[in-house]
Amino acid sequence: MSRPFRLFAYGTLKQNGGHYASLCREARLLGPGLVRGRVVERPEGYPVLFVPPDTILAFATDAAGAASCSDTTAQASVPDPDTFLQPPSPPSPWTLVRGDILLFDSETPHLARLDAFEDFFINRPSMYERVLLPVWSQGTLLPCWTYISPHSIRFSKEFSR
Repeated sequence: MSRPFRLFAYGTLKQNGGHYASLCREARLLGPGLVRGRVVERPEGYPVLFVPPDTILAFATDAAGAASCSDTTAQASVPDPDTFLQPPSPPSPWTLVRGDILLFDSETPHLARLDAFEDFFINRPSMYERVLLPVWSQGTLLPCWTYISPHSIRFSKEFSR
């Protein structure tokens, strides 16, 4: 049985983004969302999201990850909203990244299509990683899947918390 899931879309998958119509038109827009992170424009012209590693709730390779996001009304175990939204101490690069929260009625075939589009492969080198993040929306934190850049050693060293 395929479960529903939420996606935090911050780039071309957002409602008015270039790839929304081809990959996300079957999703229902739940509203705007915020995550702590940093979006960087790649030289190829598309965005990539970096997030603080301690905000990641699960990785796509975690069996518990899908279960954490399958209930569309329940909240996952996430940080206190007041703590989560505190501005980080300088010289941190983290800001609040805006995006759309999309609800898909089932994992199949949507996650496979999104993974292929984002060049994400379980247990293989990939351009992106699919992770579960706490997304602030309308006064609550919701666990949502999103695609982020794997954290490079250089990025972590340059922008440590």
